Amino acid sequence: MSKRLGVPLLQPDFNSGRIKRIPLDDPFKLREKLREVSPQMISDHPILVVVKQSNLKSRVGSEDFYTILKRELGRENALRTQVVAYETSEKLQQEVLMNLLLGIYVKLGIHPWRLQTPLQSECLIGVDVYHDRDIHITGVVQVVGQDGIPLWTKPMSNVERGEIIRQETWEEVIFQTLMKFKQKYGRLPRHITFHRDGKDHKGEVEIIQNILQSQNILQSQNIPFDYVAIQKKVKRRLSRKPDNATKETPWENPKGDAYVKFAERTAFLCTTNPSGFIGMAQPFRVTQKTSVLPFEKILYDVYNLTFMNLHAINPSRLPSTINYADKTASFFARGLLPMVEMPIQSV
Repeated sequence: MSKRLGVPLLQPDFNSGRIKRIPLDDPFKLREKLREVSPQMISDHPILVVVKQSNLKSRVGSEDFYTILKRELGRENALRTQVVAYETSEKLQQEVLMNLLLGIYVKLGIHPWRLQTPLQSECLIGVDVYHDRDIHITGVVQVVGQDGIPLWTKPMSNVERGEIIRQETWEEVIFQTLMKFKQKYGRLPRHITFHRDGKDHKGEVEIIQNILQSQNILQSQNIPFDYVAIQKKVKRRLSRKPDNATKETPWENPKGDAYVKFAERTAFLCTTNPSGFIGMAQPFRVTQKTSVLPFEKILYDVYNLTFMNLHAINPSRLPSTINYADKTASFFARGLLPMVEMPIQSV
């Protein structure tokens, strides 16, 4: 199937030493065995780990075996692992196989698709802060270009003092982003959009403005930008009925629809249509705190980025900027990510 998609995969011979059998019965023996085999692995090749579902989530002390696998292979050795439940590998449906292949492709650094129509903003940055009691850790994961493809991916280890991200963190993010953009396109972006997970913070807008107007950032001055807050959990629901509906016609999730307040530059956007037994779709709030691009263009980019779910064939509920920033912030806080640049979702 992968060969038909244009990515031939080589299956290692069972006698080549590339296939390892590791028992999951003791956390200390597991760590010992993983550290023994890790130097034999090729860092550019993804490692496929097949485990029975019942063993995968078995807890030993404070950790489960999945966490141990990710920490030892991912954080300690920066190896790219694709963990698959054995029960899943037995299912030969097209969708299951495609999602499995997409997970492998992403860990190879292959971006399976790009947006057909360019985004309105040339460069978009997704930022999230992971909160656990009094700990606040920045997770900057996905910086994308106008075609939706990632430009830069790296988890940040900066511990913030509170909700607002410090100026030092913003300087690092912006500087790295401008460098990566210039390396790829030979120039600086004409416009940047910041997607901030959670509620907006006015102080951050001022910090970003001061940095982008600084003469010390790659000689860049007056790069226009927009700051957009994307709030995942809101106490709202959206539903609709067809124009010719009767009283008996059931309500539907309005996938792709938004309730927009243009005067406030705010919208509730619904991007999913789950099955009935799951319940109603959860919209999320989009709020533009600047006024460079028209709000409808901001909303256009947010919606189109939900289709850049690189590791699965179905779109995500959130735009890829926030979707991956959120995932990586929590993964990093749990000690599952190395501090190196890697392909998106690579561990």
